[in-house]
Amino acid sequence: MNNSNPFEWIHTDNERISFRLRNFTFFHRSSTEEAIDPKYRPESNPLHQLSNWLKENQSDSGTYLITGYRGAGKSSFVNYTINELNKKDPGNTQYIPISISLGQENMQEIEILRILAKNLKNKLEDGRSWWMKVVEALHSFIAVAYILFTMLTVMILTLPDIPDYCESDWLCTLIGNWKNVSIAILAFVGVEAVMNYMLPQISPYYRAYKQIRKLCARLNATITQETAMQWTDKIKELTSILGLSRSKTQTTPPASIQEIEFELIKVLDLVKRAKTCRRFIFIIDELDKVDTNHRNITDADRQFPEYEKLTTRPEQHVSSRARTQQVLSIIASMKFFLSTAKAYFIFIAGRELYEAFQADLCDRDFSISSIFNGVLNLESFLNGNNSRNNSTLRTEEFVCSLLLPPGFKQEIVSSQYYNPSQAFSLKNYYRFRKAHKDWTENETNEEREMRLKQELLFLNRFITYLAFISNGSPKKLTLFFEKYVRSKEYLTQKNIRLPHEEADGSEEESDLPTKRLYLSFGRQSIQKINFIHYLLYPIFQTLLNQNSDFGDKLMVSTSFLVTHILKLHNNGFSWRNLEQIPELQELNKTPEMREYVSTVINFMNHSLVTTIPCGLYHYKFPMRIIEEISYQSKISGEMSTLFNFSSIDLQSLKNQYLEIIRQNTTADGTHDYSQYALASIHHSLGDLFTLEENYSAAIRAYERCIELVVPIFEDYSYAKMVQAENYLLFLNRSMLKLGIAHEKRKTDNSAFILYDELVTLLKRTDLKGKYPALYRDTRTLHLAILAKLFVLEKIDTEGIGLVHLEEAYNDFRGIRGRYMDPGKSDLIEADFFRKMGDILYYKNRTFKTAIQDIPYGEFSARNCYLKSILRLMEQGQDGVSPENPEDRENLKKGEEEERTVISRIFHAAERFKQLTNEQEATNRRDNISYHFALACESLGNVYLYDSKGSDNYEADKLHAFCTEFNEFIQSKMLQAEEQPVFEWSLIERKERYFPNTVTASNFSKAIFFYWTAAVLYNVSCERGAATKCHKNIIYSLLLYVRTCLKNQERIEGYKVLFLMETVIQHFFISLHRQKEHIHLAELNHIQWTESLEMYETTDKEMLSNTPDMEEIIFLYQTTKLELWRSSHTNWEKEGLSHLNGRIRIGRSLAKFYQSPLMTGHHLFQTMFSSTQLLKLKTRFNHSLLYMMLRPTGKTDWKLNELTLKELHEYIQNGNPETQEDVRMLTEMYEIKRTETKEAKEKRMDLLEILICDSMYCLSQIQNQIVPIQNSNLFNNSFKADVFYLQYVTGTLYQKLYCYYAYGMTRNQTEIKRYLNLSPIDENLVENIEPDEKRRRNLYHRASSLLRKGTPSYTNSAYLAERCIHYYTKARQAHSQGKTYQETIRNLFFLDDDLNNDCLPFYMAVERLELALNHIQERENYLKRLFQKNGLYQVSNYWVTEM
Repeated sequence: MNNSNPFEWIHTDNERISFRLRNFTFFHRSSTEEAIDPKYRPESNPLHQLSNWLKENQSDSGTYLITGYRGAGKSSFVNYTINELNKKDPGNTQYIPISISLGQENMQEIEILRILAKNLKNKLEDGRSWWMKVVEALHSFIAVAYILFTMLTVMILTLPDIPDYCESDWLCTLIGNWKNVSIAILAFVGVEAVMNYMLPQISPYYRAYKQIRKLCARLNATITQETAMQWTDKIKELTSILGLSRSKTQTTPPASIQEIEFELIKVLDLVKRAKTCRRFIFIIDELDKVDTNHRNITDADRQFPEYEKLTTRPEQHVSSRARTQQVLSIIASMKFFLSTAKAYFIFIAGRELYEAFQADLCDRDFSISSIFNGVLNLESFLNGNNSRNNSTLRTEEFVCSLLLPPGFKQEIVSSQYYNPSQAFSLKNYYRFRKAHKDWTENETNEEREMRLKQELLFLNRFITYLAFISNGSPKKLTLFFEKYVRSKEYLTQKNIRLPHEEADGSEEESDLPTKRLYLSFGRQSIQKINFIHYLLYPIFQTLLNQNSDFGDKLMVSTSFLVTHILKLHNNGFSWRNLEQIPELQELNKTPEMREYVSTVINFMNHSLVTTIPCGLYHYKFPMRIIEEISYQSKISGEMSTLFNFSSIDLQSLKNQYLEIIRQNTTADGTHDYSQYALASIHHSLGDLFTLEENYSAAIRAYERCIELVVPIFEDYSYAKMVQAENYLLFLNRSMLKLGIAHEKRKTDNSAFILYDELVTLLKRTDLKGKYPALYRDTRTLHLAILAKLFVLEKIDTEGIGLVHLEEAYNDFRGIRGRYMDPGKSDLIEADFFRKMGDILYYKNRTFKTAIQDIPYGEFSARNCYLKSILRLMEQGQDGVSPENPEDRENLKKGEEEERTVISRIFHAAERFKQLTNEQEATNRRDNISYHFALACESLGNVYLYDSKGSDNYEADKLHAFCTEFNEFIQSKMLQAEEQPVFEWSLIERKERYFPNTVTASNFSKAIFFYWTAAVLYNVSCERGAATKCHKNIIYSLLLYVRTCLKNQERIEGYKVLFLMETVIQHFFISLHRQKEHIHLAELNHIQWTESLEMYETTDKEMLSNTPDMEEIIFLYQTTKLELWRSSHTNWEKEGLSHLNGRIRIGRSLAKFYQSPLMTGHHLFQTMFSSTQLLKLKTRFNHSLLYMMLRPTGKTDWKLNELTLKELHEYIQNGNPETQEDVRMLTEMYEIKRTETKEAKEKRMDLLEILICDSMYCLSQIQNQIVPIQNSNLFNNSFKADVFYLQYVTGTLYQKLYCYYAYGMTRNQTEIKRYLNLSPIDENLVENIEPDEKRRRNLYHRASSLLRKGTPSYTNSAYLAERCIHYYTKARQAHSQGKTYQETIRNLFFLDDDLNNDCLPFYMAVERLELALNHIQERENYLKRLFQKNGLYQVSNYWVTEM
């Protein structure tokens, strides 16, 4: 990329973030006594305890247990402790570790003792003194020499005539005196034998070594010692004379357990008596991986099998109890040896043995505690420390210790600059970076400070990511940390810019720059880490930090618990599903775990999950979260594993259920369990298979479950049963789940038949009469009717018709009719009609009916929602009822009477406000107000698109509405005692405030229903849904503004913006209340990290909930931009002229455009927020291009219609139309050290960067959202708009490229044809001089920015056709076309997919744009523009001239 462009700061691309690692080395094994991992830093308290046990123990023996989760660093902790003891006291006691691993199958006591003996022999051999080694060598030499001497003597004595063989005098002399030589040698051998016998008696250490050698020789085999000699006949005669022919055989069997223990005790005692200051520490590791051969004994006789975790070895299907018993059995059998031997024994085991030790406190036998002299459990990194409740504290220390130089602690002591309370912290790292400056090219101090803060912010998020994904395990923490370590050489080769640093004195001369290591993150890694932080920071802040005193097990379990819940994102879930969480199935679960799960769900219900009203399940994830997780799972295998179930995840639970069935099945196929109990097990198996998306297996499990229960109702045996009602409810739930499994497997016909059979069963009069409470008060019996109705739309028939709607209505009355009281509110009936409205909302059709109970005599989404609200209103208090003749008439009449009904609905909403200072306020349950809010929001969607045309969108109506509505909200902001009150409805004194606008248009009705829904959501504590309604209001106002501007109506800009700002204020209040205001604490933490005082402010954009705020801010900024861009906007207000108002808004937009958010320095947290930001940046770029390139006097002008003449005129002379536009350009571009005068080169630089940056933004959007099939987050019109913007950008790119290339003679004809130049352009471009350098740079810049994009991203014809394609799909989605079928086939009624946080409102927006002909106009415009494309002309395809 060409970095010489002075406008490079405009570019949006996130730069790679890199941190220099000043104290990091790779170390891929556990720490040993000789080699300690430099990254390992144990807790001080366990280190002190174990050091005291070893150092201050007067008995020189002891047995200790070290436990912890896998990967907690237990082995490293023990070896680190021993290393520290040896370093502190090098001249005295030396601690010798002897490590053995028990991670083998069926390890027995004798095998352990054998390994101990062999390892002890090696250590004793290594510890021999020099004289012992000399004696050993001398003994070996003499033994060999003696054998050789004996053989030589025998040979000499057997020779017949020695002189005959001697040719040398000296040899004859030697042989003649051989007898004397023999005597001397034999004497020396005798002395050596005496020394060899006496030495062990003198030196206990040498004696111990000799004994351990003998023991090791007979550990595994029988030893047979035979001393016979075989020679020739002559030699036999001689050896008989010498007494060497006697043979002797001695057989020693292998050492038994008792012998080995006795010998080891004796050897260790001899070592102790040797006073060598050597203390042996036997480290018995991997106890948590011990297999057991007692699984049949421990499991087969249990009536209820224990939950078994899957181990890393598939053959080890053992429970934690069986493994614990096996380990304790081995240790108990060694108790005598452990308590007698003069050595230390350290057993390293998993957390389960620590839990067994805790359980032993209440055991009367006290069996475990009698073995160990001390027990230490190593806490995870999530537990922090006692001084600060911070679950990420130790992770922060770990990361910062690798980022800061090795001698940083000494620097803290010698300097007053750093915070000494926590040496390795982000606060000190921030101060270190400020003191040791780094910089990039052309970077000012202000820009460096901004970059440093952004890097610090990301580092904080990375710490949250590491703490969560590692589950507090140091091993996993190191593994995921090292994933992002890169060398400087690698980054330099990839052209990744690294900041230059001032020398800090910590470098050695041999430390070459190319060998330095960096922690480096690319775009996708940044987005992934930020998304994890966005999801989990509230949980860490609220749950983990506040409960850190409750024990490490709860902390670690929370991380796994949250992961398990997040894996449920694709399905609805209930407490039945949460019962299957492994943390609740474990044998040694913490007592408060069940209550804590409830706490986690209640908190997540505020921030991440929503409540399903009257559904098959209780909870679901918002569609926005679902699609974010889906996107992250597609681009990252790590995220896919983290947020999605695999068959391995749930295999332990499935094994447990299958084992229960197996153990309770007799030889003849009968079962010990009741039918209901056995059916429940199959039901649970079906749930597990559904979570794995193994729908075929789920269907089989549910079918088996139903087969066990249905006979109860077929033979009428339920009449004699006690739990018959529970059986019926269970059968209803099972058949519904079977139906949805069929839907997800795309066998819709089977689902339809199943729902129909269930409805038939529930309509039986004998059941209704016997179980009135079941039919009156349960919330799921009506779901089969609606599920049958919705699945009918998926079947390839005519879909839902009037007959089906009336049948559904009659079925509902048939099931519940006798319990329907028109005079009282009926939550079940209200839910039925609201969900029927959802089905009709997607179908987008109206059916006239003769049923009197249906408002206005029509089945439609609007009337069903209206009916739902009316059934929530009590006749006596709310004053409206379909049974009231007057109200019935109003419900049948037209719009005039509709206003009366709507006014009464608003009046009823007032009764839900529940103000504490109003005694007359009606106290209603939250779920009633929640149902009321859902229906109001849905009505808002209907009224938004139910417009008669663009004529209803008049600027005067908008001004009146904005003024009155804003005044009303402002008047209600503060009430008694200046206390903010927001749980109120907008309806009080409605006649006074809204005489003309309350029902003046469908738009105003939509806004009022959204606002009422937001209020009621707040009342029911569903504040996330309230914020959604606030965003809907802002988006609706933006649509109204666009329509008015398109109609060239004059708009009062400040009136619209003031109303938006008021609504956004309420949005912020609801958002922070939804998150329980944890972000106020986050602000304090950011202030502390940046060393700011409490009265100093920091950027609010740094908060982790920024993605939730960004969408509404982007909508606000888009509205402001479009109002400012239009010449039909009036910016005049009290004390401010139109010109000054426009300039003020322009400066505000310029400041926003230059912010880190818009210039690529902001860290994207979610895919949705990044997509919205990139689209907004493109709109800004296009607005600026429009302002610069628009010819003077042209009002109805489009960017894609730019001619070469207009482009040439701008490049040569510039073309801002008005003085305030010039001022706007100055504010935006000359603030970055550019020249005051805009020369030709600067104008071309600006054009290139704006066009290329827009291409980059749009290509990134396409890379993110186009591959997502059937997205509910981005509908077809959104994708079409992206392609339209890309088409406009591609057109500008093509024309600028051709402008640079035209002057080359060989290109002129082709360019004229390609651009279809007009005669005026042809005359003009003849004088254009070619600019080959700029043409080449423009091409390379565009190519580098598109990266994963294809050349088609610059092909305007392709982009226009893609735009037409998605506009066509947008039309089909609302007219029961193919797109509609594709949409509903991926929505599941029983998962409450129809009522999601994205699609209904976006469908309303799309339908509004269709009603206003916006989509059709743009589609037809593109079709007209490209219908003469050469691709579609027959003359261009092998056709000869006629």
